[in-house]
Parts: sequence; structure tokens; C-alpha cells
Amino acid sequence: MERRMRKLRVGDVLVKSRDSMTVDDEIEYRQVTVRLKHQGVYLRGYKFGKEIGTKQQSYARVGQFILSKIDARNGAFGIIPDELDGAIITNDFLTYDVNEKELNIELFRLLTSQPAFDDICNKASTGTTNRKRLSEREFLAQEIIVPPIEEQDAFITHFKKLQYAQEQTLTELQTQSDLIDKLRASILSDAVSGRLVPQDPTDEPASILLEKIRAEKEHLIKAGKIKREKPIPVIADDEMPYELPNGWVWCRLGSVCNNIHYGYTASAELSYDEPKMLRITDIQNNAVNWQTVPHCKISDDELVKYRLQNRDILVARTGGTVGKSFLMTNVPVQSVFASYLIRLIPSNEIDERYLKIVLESPLYWKQLIEKSMGTGQPNVNGTSLSELIITLPPYIQQQHIVAKVEQLMVTCDSLEAEVIKSRTETDRLMQTILKEAFNAS
Repeated sequence: MERRMRKLRVGDVLVKSRDSMTVDDEIEYRQVTVRLKHQGVYLRGYKFGKEIGTKQQSYARVGQFILSKIDARNGAFGIIPDELDGAIITNDFLTYDVNEKELNIELFRLLTSQPAFDDICNKASTGTTNRKRLSEREFLAQEIIVPPIEEQDAFITHFKKLQYAQEQTLTELQTQSDLIDKLRASILSDAVSGRLVPQDPTDEPASILLEKIRAEKEHLIKAGKIKREKPIPVIADDEMPYELPNGWVWCRLGSVCNNIHYGYTASAELSYDEPKMLRITDIQNNAVNWQTVPHCKISDDELVKYRLQNRDILVARTGGTVGKSFLMTNVPVQSVFASYLIRLIPSNEIDERYLKIVLESPLYWKQLIEKSMGTGQPNVNGTSLSELIITLPPYIQQQHIVAKVEQLMVTCDSLEAEVIKSRTETDRLMQTILKEAFNAS
């Protein structure tokens, strides 16, 4: 059956409404702001009239449509909520009542969520790029396509049912996503506690491995390649959260690293003759886009100290990514690392991939959170990192664990990709339904 769509002007469905008022110096007023990108109408704050320069303003009324003359083209519009009824607005905002004889207000909300409505606001805005303002006359003259009024209520009822089904689906998908996260954490927890792969009693025990690591470090100290560190505290019995399989040992992170130190302090440079300087912000989703990593000036002596090598592990020492780690593999260009990163140089006697697994495990994060949460911005330092307790299995066990974790994480990635695909398809379906509701066919 052919749909009977109506073509209306915006001015047919929006009726200008301006409840003007004069600001009184002795009264405290609520002020309104409209956020960009369809984020809605919010309380901007409170001010006494004597603090407000423009005295001629207007009241906002619940249920009115409000848009910013300056930023309507960027999605700065919405419906005034109950809690902002009676707040005041300047002349930079336009307010309208929705003519519900022509358009169901809930359908109007859906209409304004569509890219086509952004286009209407953009077409009605004139001026240079940074000084565009919405022309009310042009805005009200723009055309929209809507279903007949007698069909709108039925569409809203149907759409609400679809929204409910979508919410149920998204809730289920979020549950699945949470379960995948828990599965990842469980895999990593099992990996570092000896429960993920079978144990072989003939493997050389990790206690001997620790002696090899100490010997390697002593050799590097005598060769002048690293400095002798302060003694690392002995692990007390009450610090060990669980028993380990035979052949495994508890140790501190600093015991299996030849060096732990901060990065290089310098300004980013554009010169392509200098080494690149990897920063926290360059590491996204456990990967680096080396094309966008900047360069820096550095002396030859400092380059020797800070140059990144394969097997290095970098740890973010502050901010929202504090504790996140990144394993260097196949370093493509001569590079150093910035001061907000800490480098761990693993002993050659251990598998650095196993150490990376440790730095993603719940065992690591529990300790790091306890040590990093201070009174200000969360941060960690080299000392606190070196004192974290970790588990060390025999070397061959480390390799088996790495292989098993990689295999299981591929499965987790596949499950997660399915969840993301389902979420995308659900969103796309709802957008398609809305698009069809406002297009003639």
C-alpha cells in the first residue's frame, strides 16, 4: 500500500513563543544551555540578576523546542525538560511550541534526532564558517516530510514497542560483553596461577630461573650497563594470595627486570632527521600508529639510554591510562619513549610475553590500584612497580601459557566481534525505520 506522506514547512509545526521578561538584580535565576550533537537541554547554572549583563531575556517553558542560533547546525537543540521550566534564556536562543494539530510531539523529537534535521539547520544558517548564525525566516521556510496526522499516533505506539525490544536486546548484548570481559580476566587469572595449562614436574624449577636472572643482572652491573638497585623487599608469607604449583615461585616485578626507568623529557618536533618519541597518547588499543608519532631532539648519549628495543614493556605512569602496558615488538624506526611512560626491560631469561600477561592479570591490577590511588591524580612510579609481587613459572611453562592465552583470546575477540556486530545492526535497524518514517516513497 502506497504511503500518504505530507510535505510541510517547519513553520507549520513550530509556533514562535517568547515569554519576555526583565531581569531583576535582586533575584537569583536559573540559566539554560543547549549542548551540541543532540546532547539536550541542561541547567547552565545560577546567577543573581545583578551578575547578568543582558536584562531583556525570556522564560523557557516545559515542552518547548529550543535551539541555538549559533550552534543549531551542530545539533544544539532540544525539548525543554520539566526541571528547567521558568529558567531564563537570552536572545541567542529561539523557542517554539509544537503545533500538535500537525505533528505529534514525540514524533517531532524523533524527527529532530535525524541527520536530515541537522541539514535543515545548516541550510538555514548563513555567514562565514566560524560566524554562521541561524536565520529564523530561512529555518521556518524549510520543508519536512511527515506521515499524516491520523497515522502518527499509531507509528509512535509501534516505534515504542520496537524501542523496548531494542533496549532488551542491548541489555542482553551488554550482559554478553560483560561476560566476555569476565572470561578474559578468568583466563589471565588462571594463566598466572598455574591453572591454565598442565604442569610438568620435569621442568626446570623457577627458583633456578631466578638464580640465572640474578646472575645476568650482576653481569650487566659489572659491565657498567645498569646500576645496582636498592635491595627489593623480601616477600612476606601474608603477601602471597594463593599457593602455586610445584616449580613456581613468587617474586617481585623488579626481580625479573634488568632495568625499570622513566622516559625522556623533551618537546615534540617535526624534524624527520630526529628519532621518534613514543607518548602515552600514541598507544591506542594495544597498538601504535607510527606514522603519527612525533620526533624529538636527543643527544647520542641519551639516545643510548632511552632507545626502544624489542621486548621492552612500557607502562603508563599517570592519568586515565595509568598502569596500562604495551609490549614493543618489531620497532620500525629509531625511537625513544616519553617521560610519562616507565620502561621495563625484562631479563633475557624470561619470556617477555608471559610478563605482559602478568601485567594484564587481576593479580597485577589489584595491587596497582591499591598503590596508585592517592589524593590527587592516580599514578605509579618505578619503585612501586618494582615491588609488585608476581608469579614466575618455569621457562617452558611460560611459553605454554603464552600459546594457550593467545589461542583463548582469539576466541574472546571473535565473541566480542559478534556482540559489536549485533549492536551495530540493532542501531542500524532503528535508524532505517526512522529514516523511512520521514521519507516519501
